[in-house]
Amino acid sequence: MALVSMRQLLDHAAEYGYGIPAFNVNNLEQVQA
Repeated sequence: MALVSMRQLLDHAAEYGYGIPAFNVNNLEQVQA
């Protein structure tokens, strides 16, 4: 999976009409869980 900027995600979501969920993570261990 490639890393993309938030701007790219939001632009694509706006163009294709879908939402992006938001997650608040404080460290890499939470991301891996």
